[in-house]
Amino acid sequence: MGIIEQKKIICKFREKGACYVDFAKSLDELQVGNSLIVKRLIKKRVIVNAGGETYFLDERELMNFRLNRVKWGMSALFLILIIIFIYLMKK
Repeated sequence: MGIIEQKKIICKFREKGACYVDFAKSLDELQVGNSLIVKRLIKKRVIVNAGGETYFLDERELMNFRLNRVKWGMSALFLILIIIFIYLMKK
């Protein structure tokens, strides 16, 4: 996922104040389009449909989304370290 584009999309929601259901705006108003990254954020419930064509940024889900990515990264790093350790022990 394009981290830079994702950050830009999140910034647009914050700049326009679309962080609560009462302040939801259309993707056109937010000038974020309907890109693959927007669709993924909607699928992950970071961007939530507030009814009709309006959306808002769910900060709590954004935090969970980011923490989940960190967890996966740490798991991958741990796995790599185990593989290196096993490789070094065989020598």
